[in-house]
Amino acid sequence: MEVNRGKGQVIDLSLLEPMLAIMGPDVTNYARTGVKPAEGAKIASPRGAYRCADGRWVAMSGSTDAMARKVFEAIGKGGLYDDARYRTNAARLAHDAEIDAMVQAFIARMDQSACLAHFRAHGVTVGPIHDAEGLCRDEHVRSRGVYVAAGDGADEDVVMHAVAPRLSARRGRCAAARRATANIPGRCCATWA
Repeated sequence: MEVNRGKGQVIDLSLLEPMLAIMGPDVTNYARTGVKPAEGAKIASPRGAYRCADGRWVAMSGSTDAMARKVFEAIGKGGLYDDARYRTNAARLAHDAEIDAMVQAFIARMDQSACLAHFRAHGVTVGPIHDAEGLCRDEHVRSRGVYVAAGDGADEDVVMHAVAPRLSARRGRCAAARRATANIPGRCCATWA
């Protein structure tokens, strides 16, 4: 942005690109080989979503060799890394079902908060998988202000996603919210402050 000349730029912010980034290398591999990835195919092991004792879930990734070692140590099976079947990612992928079963069995004994604390203490990349309730309670989500309560003072507030993107000079804000009528959800009119 050229501040001194009074010129700006258009910000083209779409949800499409971040959502497609979740696919990882699938499109790159398809474009090169013409082969579609198998459903559920992984690019790293151990890696996945695991159910905790309280019915909640965590996502964990041990995609590098060093991180895989930490995962094995965290589940009390550090010696696995010395076995050729588990030393490299390619070898782990060949035995992924076996590894997943070991990780799932370990995680299934703990509730989500204990699981997160345990793996984080071992330096493992892990995070919660949230439902709506979990998102409302998550400290990181709350501290980022991802959701806001907006209202017109005449009715109860409506909780909705905050305006994005967050710009340094002109922040978006919810100027008005209308309650649901005739099965039309409440909406937020974004304006620039």
